[in-house]
Amino acid sequence: MTMVLSPSRGVLSRIDWDALKIIFVCAAVALNSLAKLSPVLYAPLLGGALLIMAVDLFRRPLRLEADGIAGAALLLAYLFFALLSFTMSLTNISPVGAMVGLGRFLFAFPILVAFLLYVRDFQTLLAAVVGVAIFMAIGNLSVPWQMMFGEMKWLGSDYKRGGFDRYASVLGNVTAIGISAGFYFAIILILMRPGLLKMLVGLAIVVAAIASLSKAAIFNLAIPVVTLVGLNFLPRFRVFQKFPFRAMAGFTLMVIGVICIAILVPSVRGRVLVSLASFGVSSQEAVLVDDVDVGTSFHERLFQHPAKVFFNLDRVEGPTGHLTGGGFGMSSTALVPQPDELSIMAHNQLVEFWALGGVFYLLVFLAFLAMVAVRLLTLVGYCHRMGLHQQRLFFTCMVVVMASYVANLPFANGLTYQPTQALIFWLFFALLILPRSILLKERQD
Repeated sequence: MTMVLSPSRGVLSRIDWDALKIIFVCAAVALNSLAKLSPVLYAPLLGGALLIMAVDLFRRPLRLEADGIAGAALLLAYLFFALLSFTMSLTNISPVGAMVGLGRFLFAFPILVAFLLYVRDFQTLLAAVVGVAIFMAIGNLSVPWQMMFGEMKWLGSDYKRGGFDRYASVLGNVTAIGISAGFYFAIILILMRPGLLKMLVGLAIVVAAIASLSKAAIFNLAIPVVTLVGLNFLPRFRVFQKFPFRAMAGFTLMVIGVICIAILVPSVRGRVLVSLASFGVSSQEAVLVDDVDVGTSFHERLFQHPAKVFFNLDRVEGPTGHLTGGGFGMSSTALVPQPDELSIMAHNQLVEFWALGGVFYLLVFLAFLAMVAVRLLTLVGYCHRMGLHQQRLFFTCMVVVMASYVANLPFANGLTYQPTQALIFWLFFALLILPRSILLKERQD
């Protein structure tokens, strides 16, 4: 891991201010739940982040080079269809609902601007991404905090599973915790320097994910580990050149830590058993209440929910709806107030794009995924040939994160606008638009 300090002399001169600004913008966006507690408290935080970027835009304009033109064109197409969805929303729901939908859909867009504005070399990019992952791990500790000290009522989470309360995080709802766990666990696992801090941050992610009682969290913690092991057999993706004794020792200690916490804290033990029961592991202490097993959950997201969404799309727009979509109201209360919802939630990002903006918006999103995959694989190959070890590790990590991201697409929506997931979405966009010369550039001190 590279910290937000550079090797220059003097404390202030060593601080990577650009990386800190990116982390601050991401934190300001991710902490939007503070608006529920007090808009007066949250407005200065978000306003301050936007003001800093606005001032810096005049000092250091954004750069676009030839290898970023395709990514920029795709971004314009994505924003164009978002505006079309807004126009469609104006005819199907209230003007206020349409404005709320557009605002929520593009709320995390400043994250992309921050990456494009402040990343001027590889070290800043690495420090910012690792710093954001650490922030996410700390923020999600608000889940076990509520287990110990009581619910934060202003978060508005009143869900239960297996008889246990499910707490939202200050960074997102219970679903967001489970989905994003794999993204940030992969970043910590691959990019952070080995040591006690790495083990503690990784433990924070795991404990928060388990405490959230999210079945998705179990999968998402496993996906990066399995993907990393598989990629390690290919030389260009190899993270461990020899048997990773230190990494295995740290991982083992982290697992032991989770087990010890589960043994010592009854509520944690109960939550672990409830999560295991979702996968068919029977236990007298964990009886599934208000829940379905994993197989049923998969079937609902792949077949039942999409069928209902398409039925509602036909009801709202008729046969042409599959081409045009129905606007933000098709995303249920994920994007619009309850009076403006036109459908149940898709629980499927691909179906949601189709229902929201039509088949062409879905094609734009699929083109984005394909371009990101090609970009990452190309960068990994180039770094492998040129002996750029740190850069190769970073882009290998992004391949692992993308594997987790794509695996979630058929089972959850909000991966492009819920802040903890949208951060990864806009980071991928930044990797498409930023010039290769900047992505690979070593800092000149």
